[in-house]
Amino acid sequence: PIAAFARRVLAGNYDPCIDAEASIYLNKPEVKQALHIKEGIWWEACTGNVQYSDEDYLTSMIPVIRELLASGIRMLIYSGDVDSVCPATGTRAWLKTIEDAAPMQRGW
Repeated sequence: PIAAFARRVLAGNYDPCIDAEASIYLNKPEVKQALHIKEGIWWEACTGNVQYSDEDYLTSMIPVIRELLASGIRMLIYSGDVDSVCPATGTRAWLKTIEDAAPMQRGW
């Protein structure tokens, strides 16, 4: 399966919105329960519900995250180790800028 996936990516025939593995996993009842997701919430990638604009594309979300943490909201921040859009190194860098905002648990 991984070789077939790699061939599709290399051939330019890969659309991340077609494969539903993430949606299937994140909508499992046991996963939703572990993440404390409310009843009736359905996770879906690439819905088009979030509208991005060029105006705020590069706006930092760090102030918003600081405010949410200060209000007591707990967060799970995850970066895939092979994500070319949001690399883990970038996530680590901005997390260092908010270490004073809330206690953080590292590792699993």
